[in-house]
Amino acid sequence: MSSDTMQSTTQRFVDLYRGVRTDLFGADSKESLARRDESIARFGELGVPDRHNEEWKYTNLAAIEKLDFSVDRAVRALDASVIEPYLLEGAAGPRLVFVNGLYSEALSDLTGAAQGVMVERLQSDANLTDLPSDLLDRCADLGALPFARLNTALTAGGALIRVAKNASCVDPIQVLFVTVADDAPVASFPRVAIVAEEGAQATVVENHIALAGAATFTVALTEIQAAANAHVDHARTTELSEGAYHVAAIASRQLRDSRVESCVVATGGEIARHDFRFVLDGENADCNIRGLASLVGDEHVDNHLLVRHAKPNCTSREFFKNILDDSSRGVFCGRIYVDQIAQKTDGVQTNANLLLSDNAQAETRPQLEIYADDVKCTHGATVGQLDEEAIFYLRARGVPEDEARGMLVKGFAGEILDEIRIESLRDRLKEKLFRSTSDRSALQTSL
Repeated sequence: MSSDTMQSTTQRFVDLYRGVRTDLFGADSKESLARRDESIARFGELGVPDRHNEEWKYTNLAAIEKLDFSVDRAVRALDASVIEPYLLEGAAGPRLVFVNGLYSEALSDLTGAAQGVMVERLQSDANLTDLPSDLLDRCADLGALPFARLNTALTAGGALIRVAKNASCVDPIQVLFVTVADDAPVASFPRVAIVAEEGAQATVVENHIALAGAATFTVALTEIQAAANAHVDHARTTELSEGAYHVAAIASRQLRDSRVESCVVATGGEIARHDFRFVLDGENADCNIRGLASLVGDEHVDNHLLVRHAKPNCTSREFFKNILDDSSRGVFCGRIYVDQIAQKTDGVQTNANLLLSDNAQAETRPQLEIYADDVKCTHGATVGQLDEEAIFYLRARGVPEDEARGMLVKGFAGEILDEIRIESLRDRLKEKLFRSTSDRSALQTSL
């Protein structure tokens, strides 16, 4: 994308905001409009990034320049059968469903919340008053991400989950975003805010689904705040159709003795980009970030991480894997940043890539930036193909070649998926991933 094209695309999103500005929630509030106006102005300054931007050198958004996106102003009717395959089996917790970023009351169910757990949709400034307005800036420079600013300006709704002091989610809370475009491209700007107060425990499943149709562009933002001794378990999936573009930021700020676990699983779509900005801002805080992508065709996933250790005695683990077939491409760029005062930091970052095709590509850049002198930090990356000796071993014991390859892929992915505690979600993702792997193997064998 050239500089002129970038400016043109940036201006089109600014114009889109101007066209819907007074239709967004909080439009009757001067403070709300001022916050949105400030965000769109900052987005205009930062602009849609091109590949000259070091953070975007491996991901090309040029294709969106040709797409004339609109936003829905009314909720589209959607049959319940469409979302049924994605619902958490046997879960009795609340469920919020959004279609193209707008809350669908017909598909949602807000009952079943445990005592001390508040689940509601973001629909006014009133339910945002207790959230720090500068979270974007405090989460390790998340505010410098243009699409996080674009989401802040254009979001038409989302989910607010607040768990009170020492309260606990009995059942996981599910937030399901469905993006669908019939004949013309559609953009949506969903948002999730998770607030776990002191000693609270929260379990949240965030699903993003793009249905087949015209092109879609989703700009998502998830904010996690974990107070002292809080524990947040967050799982996020993107299951996208051809022609879907998905750009997301996941921000987390943790206080002392808190723990945040976040697992992101990505399949499908033209481009999926995830920017993680985690800050360990209290002693003995602990975060565990995991990711898995399974791609075919020309699909592309880009995971960018910045984990900042801002206080002493904190622990972080980042473990990301890509399964890449055909001409797909997986990108990983991770950085552990250790402040000078963050002594006794323990950080480990790992990226592993499995290439199932000679045309698949993996780009990996794990990094450490350390200003303390008493730390234990490591990083590593691997890129490889299936072990032919292991395949031979399995075939020698009567396992057909396609099944042998599938078993090895299962073992590779299992290290990520097996850590998902929600059984129905874990089983569904395994079934989808392994079924598609088997189908690809069968097709290759028949050829």
